[in-house]
Amino acid sequence: MALVAQFLFATSVWARLDAAPVAARCLPIIRRGLVATCAIVDLEMSYSARSPESYAATPADRALALELLATDQAVLDRAVDVQAVLAERGEHRPAALPDLVVAATCERAEVTVLRVAGCSTGSIGVARVPVGSLSAHPQRALP
Repeated sequence: MALVAQFLFATSVWARLDAAPVAARCLPIIRRGLVATCAIVDLEMSYSARSPESYAATPADRALALELLATDQAVLDRAVDVQAVLAERGEHRPAALPDLVVAATCERAEVTVLRVAGCSTGSIGVARVPVGSLSAHPQRALP
């Protein structure tokens, strides 16, 4: 099956989807079926569940609505490569391990990471992944 998705939303987007500016930008993209997920984002979203019922519903809901990008050994190897580049610059400590995997996954699938402005993108930049930013604050304009 050919890849349809053009975006992967970072957890910063999912966490702020109830904010009007984020919803205005993201809900139409979701409705058009252009959003993917990957195992590490799904793990982070499940971790954020606040009840057993919410935990059980999260993976099922996401599987129905989002295209799944593969996170295989090649992706993990690329995440290690990205971390090594950051280490050469002395910038590896702020790069969260999930962010390294997300960046490598998106690079391989050639999708854009959409994140809320102000969240770290160091590993994403090294992995040559297009990044879109949006504001969760109504007073700031969206790109």
